[in-house]
Amino acid sequence: MGHMTSDETSKVFTELGIAGPSSSSCDRLPKLLSAVWESHRELWESALRQQEVVAAEATVVAVSLDGVMVPDKDAQRFAKATREAAKKQGLSKQCSGPAGYREVGCGTVTLFDADAKQLDTVRYGRAPEYKKQTLTAQLDAELASILAVRPDLEVVALADGAEENWRYFERPVYDKATKIVDHGHASQHLRAAMAAYYGEQSVAGRAEYERLRIILRDQPGGADDVIAALSRLARKTRGKTNKRRRKLLNAELTYFTNQRERLDYAEYQARGLPIGSGMVEAACKTLATQRLKRSGMSWRDGKQALLTVRSLQQSNRWAAAWALLSAHFRVGVIEVHQHGHLRALVLAKKAA
Repeated sequence: MGHMTSDETSKVFTELGIAGPSSSSCDRLPKLLSAVWESHRELWESALRQQEVVAAEATVVAVSLDGVMVPDKDAQRFAKATREAAKKQGLSKQCSGPAGYREVGCGTVTLFDADAKQLDTVRYGRAPEYKKQTLTAQLDAELASILAVRPDLEVVALADGAEENWRYFERPVYDKATKIVDHGHASQHLRAAMAAYYGEQSVAGRAEYERLRIILRDQPGGADDVIAALSRLARKTRGKTNKRRRKLLNAELTYFTNQRERLDYAEYQARGLPIGSGMVEAACKTLATQRLKRSGMSWRDGKQALLTVRSLQQSNRWAAAWALLSAHFRVGVIEVHQHGHLRALVLAKKAA
């Protein structure tokens, strides 16, 4: 179920010639298991961490946070009600954001060596919730567990430029962390700035983008050079009639100005720090998108069950987690000899 739909899961057993669960059972079981996991989650996640070791060659621990929009039945009903209300009032304004979708939160904690090579990553996925409270608590606990063993590790906060992500990194534990905006996202904003000034299909614009991208990534003080270049282009647009392009260019200039303290990529690379948030981008894709956004899918309560399973699978924790989870459903059996006969008494094991 972590990889396939309930119908597909049931058919696998049939194809293998095994009398397995029905499609409805396949759909029901993850929800049952998830409810038990959630009731013990903090205790069991702590137990999983205590079983693991931090690689000796690790020098950096990076925490990343992001989200991905998934189709949500409750959000779809709300969007429909909003459209109908607007129609009755003769209005055409739609809800902000993609109607019928809500954000699944994804977070990663990754260990890197001195060459910024990824060693190990723990992935978390959580159903939509207020300010990603459970997800951020999980990241806090994961980071604290690693630093308790290796307080010498350099902490890096790595994310795109979304304000919500950086509000999380304002917590005291990140006061001494190096905060880095993902280079890929910064490059996207740079590309948008060049397109705004030169035009989408301009050869000169693409060439200037490549030049500035390399400067931003590899040259000391590259962020200042990019901001200076964008400022010069912004001044040149003041007399132009295309207000839309001018507005877009100024928005990208504001982005680089606001993010300036998190864009020293040449320095970060010289220190052996990662400059890309590919770990959490991959988590968004593999944890949520590949499983929850297949054709025709729409979700309510069941999505957290699958996010939990996939998080454990992709963090190489499934076997250890299943040992904890399955033990909850086991019963104890004792042998009783009575009048020369052996009887088995099954004693229900009360959940811890």
